[in-house]
Amino acid sequence: KKRLQKFEAFKQLSNSFEKLRNEEVIEIINTPLSKISAKFPWYSMYGGANLNIEGFEQKVQLSFMQPQNTKFPYHKLDNSLVQLMALNETAKDMKNGRLFGKKFEGLLVK
Repeated sequence: KKRLQKFEAFKQLSNSFEKLRNEEVIEIINTPLSKISAKFPWYSMYGGANLNIEGFEQKVQLSFMQPQNTKFPYHKLDNSLVQLMALNETAKDMKNGRLFGKKFEGLLVK
């Protein structure tokens, strides 16, 4: 919530946290791709990026995958089939996140 408030100040937005909580779509940043540079840290394996946006001093960190701490903790259930299903979902999420990261990198002007 604190990080989002910095964006609100930058873009003159309000109630962004509550809107996101209600699953509303909000526009946080609207800038030409030519004003964005991205680095894809090795540890994210293209599943995330650190952005620098011209005219915005704060580094922006993106994840193209659902964070682990927001998923239901299936690993705590004592059922191997459910655990295998959870692993499969995680693998799909990682694969899709990495593919999106590579496509995103291709969109940016070098």
